[in-house]
Amino acid sequence: MSVVNLGELRRYLETLLPGPILDVAAVESLLIACWDTLPESREGGMAAHKLRDRLEQVEWDPPHLRFTIERHGGTVLGSTRATLQCWELDVQTGSAGCDESGYRQVAPRGPALRTQPLVEEMVEHIVQGKDHPALKWLIDRSRVFLRVGELIPADGFKQTIAGRRRRFKKALVAQLAAAGWLEVSDTRPHTYERRATP
Repeated sequence: MSVVNLGELRRYLETLLPGPILDVAAVESLLIACWDTLPESREGGMAAHKLRDRLEQVEWDPPHLRFTIERHGGTVLGSTRATLQCWELDVQTGSAGCDESGYRQVAPRGPALRTQPLVEEMVEHIVQGKDHPALKWLIDRSRVFLRVGELIPADGFKQTIAGRRRRFKKALVAQLAAAGWLEVSDTRPHTYERRATP
């Protein structure tokens, strides 16, 4: 079955002049018919049904069929950008492969988060022993646990959230240390303790 389908695609392409393909629908239907049986077609998680109505920049360069497709795996995880993949299929051998060629903004980016004002606010509250919804104090206020999720919620792309929290913590630890507060490593993360004075 795969040989027949690939052969049909090849025969159709051989009737075309090299260059951009204008009738994408015809190529798309023939490509979908043989896609899942090609050896490397599953590279990058590409299944035949994902090709429908998504081929861009389709080009015939005998014996290669090239096209770009927008992938949305990252958007499922909260990203506002889709990956662009450039595929190349050799219609003689049936070999296919892809490279990522960049990104496309598919939704408005979230506002940038400036972590420094949050750091300064937390340092002030901790050093002065003040209450804050993100802080949980011990009774004598010599130790405090910081609820980072209150300041940098986990709503958005995982890598973005992780990066923001990393930058926040690095700056916070440095500024608290300068003010005499150290991170406690024997308890849960984001716990800080006032350094004992000699």
